[in-house]
Amino acid sequence: LKALQRRLLDEILEQIPPHEAAHGFRTGRSVRTFASPHAGRCVVVRMDLKDFFPSVSMAQVAAVVNAEAES
Repeated sequence: LKALQRRLLDEILEQIPPHEAAHGFRTGRSVRTFASPHAGRCVVVRMDLKDFFPSVSMAQVAAVVNAEAES
C-alpha cells in the first residue's frame, strides 16, 4: 500500500499544481503568509469541512487516476 501511495504521489498528484490559496506544505508559505491577508479585518470566517475526505468516492479517485494515466 505504501509503495502504491508513493507511486500515485510521484506520478500523478505532484503533476497537479496546487491552488494559489493553498498554504499547507508549500515552500515559502507559513502561518504568517496565511493570516496576513486577514489581519485587521472586522470579520473573519473560519470553516472546517467536516468529513470532507469520506465524501470523496472511490469512483471519483479512479476517474482522476484513469484520466491522468491516459494523458
